[in-house]
Amino acid sequence: IFAWDVKEVLQTEEVQEPDNVAIFEALMNVMMIVRETGEGALLLDDADLIDKPSLQFFDALFGDKKSNRIHFVATVNAQDFAAGDEKILALLSSMKELSASAELKKFELKPLGLEDIRQFTARIFDGEKFSSDVEDRLLHNSGGNPLFIIETISFLLKKGKIRTAGDKWDLSGVSPNDIPIHLEYLLTERLMQMDSETIDVLKLASVLGERINTRQLAEMSGLNKHQ
Repeated sequence: IFAWDVKEVLQTEEVQEPDNVAIFEALMNVMMIVRETGEGALLLDDADLIDKPSLQFFDALFGDKKSNRIHFVATVNAQDFAAGDEKILALLSSMKELSASAELKKFELKPLGLEDIRQFTARIFDGEKFSSDVEDRLLHNSGGNPLFIIETISFLLKKGKIRTAGDKWDLSGVSPNDIPIHLEYLLTERLMQMDSETIDVLKLASVLGERINTRQLAEMSGLNKHQ
């Protein structure tokens, strides 16, 4: 039993609303603004993981406004086309009003290829490119995952492997061995660059699970809620 489980609230102490209530109110305000303006875009990331009542709520809120120019962008994760189509059909069945009046488009997001990586790098570094050996290693280690590629470039910049020479970028200092093998390593490196206080708070937050109450976290860390 922890302190926050048995804490007595004094009569003079202000009882704060749960975090999820504040988040829901903020979300509702955003939804109403988008609905009234009739224009905008809403991203439903990992839409296949959203519960049916929540999807029906979106449908009721936006399905009756046929003149709206609101774009819903939903992503689903699937191993193959058949599984993806099945998840999309389940999504549409929960949002019948929207799916009946909207124009539906489906895009398959494929892993990046060697030429994609080459063009992406050239755009970031004003036409400069990695050596062919580095490009091959980056493609092999990333498997075409855009997040891995972006985090790798950020990692190389912070390590000083990518430099500037006058008004141009110099990528010649990057070798194939500088490309990390796993994405987990890159994310760990990023976390380790945070200050010690932030790292300690993240460690405590990991104990609380997926849903984190900031008041509990503040008591555990000795910091106030806003910190």
